Amino acid sequence: MHPLPLPQQPHGRYPWTGRQDCRPKQGTGIRGRAGAREVSVDHRGWTAGQVLHNRRPWRLSRQGSPLPWRLCQCCRGCGRLRLRLVTGNAHKLQEFGSILRGLDCRLPLEELDVGSVVECGTTYYQNAYRKARSGLLSVLTAGSDDCIVFADDSGLELPLFGNMPGVHSARFRYAGLSERTALAAFLSEHCVSSTPARFVCWIVAFLPRSRRCLACSGAVAGTVTPESRGSQGFGYDPLFTPNGYSLTFGEMDAGLKDHISHRAQAVEALWCSLQGTMPLRP
Repeated sequence: MHPLPLPQQPHGRYPWTGRQDCRPKQGTGIRGRAGAREVSVDHRGWTAGQVLHNRRPWRLSRQGSPLPWRLCQCCRGCGRLRLRLVTGNAHKLQEFGSILRGLDCRLPLEELDVGSVVECGTTYYQNAYRKARSGLLSVLTAGSDDCIVFADDSGLELPLFGNMPGVHSARFRYAGLSERTALAAFLSEHCVSSTPARFVCWIVAFLPRSRRCLACSGAVAGTVTPESRGSQGFGYDPLFTPNGYSLTFGEMDAGLKDHISHRAQAVEALWCSLQGTMPLRP
């Protein structure tokens, strides 16, 4: 799903009405007749007739609004709405939290560990969907429906070697080694000192009280070398140098990496899509 543009900053205390307060409308009355009696409005700027209209069933299920108004009243204003990331990786949770804070996201981020999910998909999207769906089922089983459940799947691709390891990056094995050491051994054995590469990330998020899910992706191009440099990050970070930089992800400051990485691009796309889909407040 292509990221939607960021909405303009809402004006006033009540962004859905643009009004500064909840005082009765002045100088208007029923059917907008000038000089008629004042009509009281609620905190949304709705009159009693508008409230009745918006409570009708077809109003709640219209195609243009993926979430009913009752979700807004139950979750947004009281601070219950939160983000839950399906992962058991503390490093990934920390990185997601840092990226979201950089996007001025004020929704709390929590870890949702659902145990081992078999990543048997042939694409990043399929694996991310499986993990996010497992998290959603866990949340619904617990009786909670006030959170945005999301998961990601990412990998490193080497175009000159058939995009390996790709979706199998987390389970890549070579010569009895695993992941980063396995890839370094593979490149050394094939006498490769440097090769083009790209990091890819896909995120799937399920919205609360809705059958919809959002899918966003991000990618960053660079090169990979057999020599590991730096102790920051995790996974293949010490082997990967993004284009335009001389430092690997393992050598970079976390703030810089969280601004340019594949995961940062996917999270930014997700956050833009969420803001375009539903008004978000902590």
